Amino acid sequence: HPAHDTVQIAAGIDPVLDLPGAEEDDNATGDIDITTAITIEGGGATIDAAGLDRAIDTYQADVVLRDLEVVNGSADDGFLPASGVRSFTGALDLDGVTLRSGSAPMQASLVVSFVDHVSVVDSSIEAAEADMAAALFGEHITVERSSIAMASGFGAALVVGGVTISIDASTMDGGPNGMALHFYCCPEDGSPNAVSINRSTLHAPGNAAVVVEGGTVEVSASTVIGLPGILHGVGVVRSRGSIISSCSGGSLDSGGWNLVGGACGAASIGDQEGVGDVVGMLGDHGGPTSTMLLFDNAPGVDAIPVGTPGLCDGGTDTDDQRGVPRPVGGGCDAGAVEGSGGMAPGTVPR
Repeated sequence: HPAHDTVQIAAGIDPVLDLPGAEEDDNATGDIDITTAITIEGGGATIDAAGLDRAIDTYQADVVLRDLEVVNGSADDGFLPASGVRSFTGALDLDGVTLRSGSAPMQASLVVSFVDHVSVVDSSIEAAEADMAAALFGEHITVERSSIAMASGFGAALVVGGVTISIDASTMDGGPNGMALHFYCCPEDGSPNAVSINRSTLHAPGNAAVVVEGGTVEVSASTVIGLPGILHGVGVVRSRGSIISSCSGGSLDSGGWNLVGGACGAASIGDQEGVGDVVGMLGDHGGPTSTMLLFDNAPGVDAIPVGTPGLCDGGTDTDDQRGVPRPVGGGCDAGAVEGSGGMAPGTVPR
């Protein structure tokens, strides 16, 4: 963004918002209002909204936020309430950014609407409680090496309905009761919409991990665990080389080598269904995001033959979610992570 103005937050400075007031757009009170193209270089600084208003509000502007933490925002306006960052039109890039929302249930940490492009790279978006979402996105979306999570609530970590959505090497966590990803259809202009999920973990132990309401969802080398893993009555879900706990409402369009705990109608080459629980708890297993490891004795270990295009051919695009090259053993493992750890409860080592 060479044409952007750049604001560099000085080393050792952590800005705190201290002018009470909300829902005006002239930087008189409350949040930081941005209406022109700008890059904010945080240098590791924290912007503390002090519970007065959301932290940053952008309108008709291309905005880059880099190396920054945003905390303690609040948004009570009822229209797309975002406690961290809200963006209308233009573009928004988050690079090395952490957004943490407060505890109000109808707030999101990040809300983007009618925006040309959203990029979330090497970032973390967290909602303490969300009956809506931790992040609610608009049109063309890219998420790479990032984590979007809810601590509690019945919403979704990520709600999207744009034209193209790409999720790579990232984790969506719905917390104990929420969904990981809710994909709704369709753009107002009738454009076809599609989601690509690659080398990623979607975790929702108390709800559906992925809810699909239209369009096309492509899942590759990913781990999708929920009750069910995938819920869809309309739209198309294609999957290859992935671990999916179960499906409800429709069958997978399988590209092979899927490992399914329950049933998804997967019957292509290398597919295995009815295998039960095959992964451990979501946790830190190396890399920038939380992941889930296959049990040592799981049928998905080394299940994908070396040379399988796009899954186990030695290319950098087939590295696992953590960046570990595949394969480690005699073949590649199903799911987002290469390599296993620990035994499933009640099993006997082979």
